[in-house]
Amino acid sequence: MTFEQAKMLADRWYEGYKHKLYIQQQKERDNMNKHMYMAVAMSILLGLYIPKIMQFVVTIAVFSSMATYIGVNHKEFFGAKKADSADNADDRVN
Repeated sequence: MTFEQAKMLADRWYEGYKHKLYIQQQKERDNMNKHMYMAVAMSILLGLYIPKIMQFVVTIAVFSSMATYIGVNHKEFFGAKKADSADNADDRVN
């Protein structure tokens, strides 16, 4: 096996590995969305059956838990920021 063949084989393996990771991340994201929708649906249904006195407290608890969830998983919702966009040649102002 020549070096070029080995390099081509390694590149093919790496591309397959990246695709496998992408599929795994997509499944995890879909699973996370299902849990979030289920939590929101359960909160709404719970809100229909609790007494008026408790509704405000439960609403604040649900909002704060959603804000905490989004804060902890902010990369999933907002993406990652670039460290220095001035380092990119495309972003420089001439």
